[in-house]
Amino acid sequence: ASGSGGASGSGGSVEVGAPNKSLFVEGLPEGTKEEMLRVLFGQFPGYTGGRMVPGKVGMAFVDFKDVGSSKIALQGLQGFQIGAGSVLRLTYAKMQ
Repeated sequence: ASGSGGASGSGGSVEVGAPNKSLFVEGLPEGTKEEMLRVLFGQFPGYTGGRMVPGKVGMAFVDFKDVGSSKIALQGLQGFQIGAGSVLRLTYAKMQ
């Protein structure tokens, strides 16, 4: 990906967007249910819930009580591998 402007934070290649309480998750295995989101993200403080994106395989939104909590989860699970070949890609959800 080409980009103008530098990556902030840990210098990762993923452009995570403006920090907020919700994360957009890509790379979940096909057939992932909200229960799996609870298992993955519930280990982080401040997790309030998650929902799959209807009609999109492997995509979900996950919500936290505050920005600090979502930031910890993003850092903790960015690039996490689930099963054979599924690697999580997390960004902050774009707020409408």
